Amino acid sequence: MNPPIKRHKTMTEYQREETNQVVKSVLLDEYTDLELVQLSIREDVIEGVTYVSCKLLLGKKKLTIKGFGSGPVDALFTAMVKKFSDEYCSLENLHFSRFSVEAEIDKNLKSSKAGSSVEATLEIDNGCSSLLFRERARSISVVSAKVVLSAMEHFINAEKCVIIIYNNLQYAIERRRGDMVNIYTRKLAEVVKSVSYEKVINKCKRK
Repeated sequence: MNPPIKRHKTMTEYQREETNQVVKSVLLDEYTDLELVQLSIREDVIEGVTYVSCKLLLGKKKLTIKGFGSGPVDALFTAMVKKFSDEYCSLENLHFSRFSVEAEIDKNLKSSKAGSSVEATLEIDNGCSSLLFRERARSISVVSAKVVLSAMEHFINAEKCVIIIYNNLQYAIERRRGDMVNIYTRKLAEVVKSVSYEKVINKCKRK
């Protein structure tokens, strides 16, 4: 049997985990999970276009995302940014810079399809830095979709968190609560250190 795929975490992965801890501690029950339910992919080989249709759960809400692009990852990523960027404007700054898959196959099995595992790696560039996302599944198509959803889940919740922290910070400043100002300032710095939320904060100021 081949040894399992092992990867050492990158600095950006550790950084993302630290950010996620802050995000989940702030959002609590308002944290939104993105769960893949069904996936359909159609390839037009002549035109070189991939069409995707993805059914998912956004929290408890059922959604269908449809799109096209140069491969399933590009198609789904582009479709999801288009779907959610009106509500979460920070998504407009994102694009993926690297995507790869690697399969682990047990050569002792009679069927190489059984027992195989696939790891997908997706690197997202947000204009000022990049974050790495990893997912594992039995299917290349499924793991490709799941790693996109993982990235979207992170950035959607991070933006929700920024809005809450910023509003709490302004309230603390108005009340002259220096202790709370320090706490919210540290939390905000942790979330925004890898992604620019200038547009999000400007939107909060206008409100």
